[in-house]
Amino acid sequence: MSTPLWVQWDRVPRNPTFSKEAFYVAREDGLIIYSEIVDSSKAVETSEAGVWPFPIDKAFTALVMDTSSRALSYPDVLMATGVASDGLSCRVGAFPTQYQYQKSFFAQHLFTPVEAISNWAPVSDLAITRLGGRERDALLIANGRAPHGTISELRRGLNAIIDNSFGGVRGCTGLWVINYATNTYKVDGKSTKQHYAILLVTLPPESLVIHVMRTQNESGSAEGESWSNWEEGEWDYAQIPSENAPVQDDIVRDEDTISACMLGDDYTIQITRREARLLQRSSMLRLDSTSFPSSLLAAATSSKCPWISVVFRQEGKIVLYVALIQEGLFDKSIRHELEVDPTCLELLDINGTPHVFVGKSDSSFVLFRIHESGSFVTVYSDVLDRGPDTGLRMVCESAVLLELEQSLVVVCGTRNGFLLNMALDVTNERMDISLLIKRNTKVVQNIAFFQWASRKWALPQPK
Repeated sequence: MSTPLWVQWDRVPRNPTFSKEAFYVAREDGLIIYSEIVDSSKAVETSEAGVWPFPIDKAFTALVMDTSSRALSYPDVLMATGVASDGLSCRVGAFPTQYQYQKSFFAQHLFTPVEAISNWAPVSDLAITRLGGRERDALLIANGRAPHGTISELRRGLNAIIDNSFGGVRGCTGLWVINYATNTYKVDGKSTKQHYAILLVTLPPESLVIHVMRTQNESGSAEGESWSNWEEGEWDYAQIPSENAPVQDDIVRDEDTISACMLGDDYTIQITRREARLLQRSSMLRLDSTSFPSSLLAAATSSKCPWISVVFRQEGKIVLYVALIQEGLFDKSIRHELEVDPTCLELLDINGTPHVFVGKSDSSFVLFRIHESGSFVTVYSDVLDRGPDTGLRMVCESAVLLELEQSLVVVCGTRNGFLLNMALDVTNERMDISLLIKRNTKVVQNIAFFQWASRKWALPQPK
């Protein structure tokens, strides 16, 4: 485990009568120190200014709005960005109108968040698929910063090793595996095994289809043949269509995809801004489709739920729409009006029953159960508290259901960088919700800071 690096520093202005040079130094794990250099003695006086709530990259600065004597009595305002940051600015010190002379100097110079710029952080997507010849799943991610964007495979373990990668997908906003399989064929009397996966990549305003292949050859003596190790195989990539592989499927390419998944061994779902298509997984030919009256605000699919969930505007109303997939067709549907725009939409399979999680722009969220009778049942709704340390609104932007033995937890990612951990307690009856907020900070490999709130849900058992 390496020691965190000092990544950036910036000087801050002081009154001309001040005899020292002052500056802040930022470390990648978020630690900020304040230093003053005395010109006459060359000595450096250093103290800890505070800890940034996110890892910090090279982008770190002290903001200078004005150099007048009055402005120099204001607190120092710092700003930094990083992988998990959303453009947070913090101040060191109090504004003149907030200064309390009865408090100590230290109490007046606390590290305090001021404001954040939403959607500042770079967003990566991921997909999990089982590649042939392995006992474990592969984790494929869209990663990198402009101008270097790649699709990479991460290996399991604390030290994630990139097995292979390729470029050409700068600006990618979504990545899904829509089919995978293993084919075996003979070449010069030798058996060759080809593992492949079909990737659907959103590159607004279009979608790309990329064929990723891994080839292994049969080896050994006449008495017994065996397959080469995975590490001895060869990677190959191809975008479809190409000169040698014309379009022979019904995948939508001239619009950006906002959700897709494989549904069992038979189906693949693709949802664009205007249409949802159900494809035959083996051939990628269309089985059924449904169009929407306006461009979708959000969409969700799940390999565990034979449903699609979308949100669109119609006649001035915001409509949550779900449709059942049955026997190769989009079957019965349910509609429900929302009060505000969605910021998060997810399909969750909770104890074998489909649920829809909706995070909303007013900081609220709701969990619907899709009832067998063809209706929505609200099992829980709430408004997120303001961030424990930042005071900013907690707007949910992603949600995932985690399962460990008999425990179920929904983890939500919020716009201001928090993880909201909500434990599900499925009971036979509706129970009162006991709410518990925790504030904690953990260090992951010395550089990554995470903060979260924890809630307890009690859900009725499906009838």
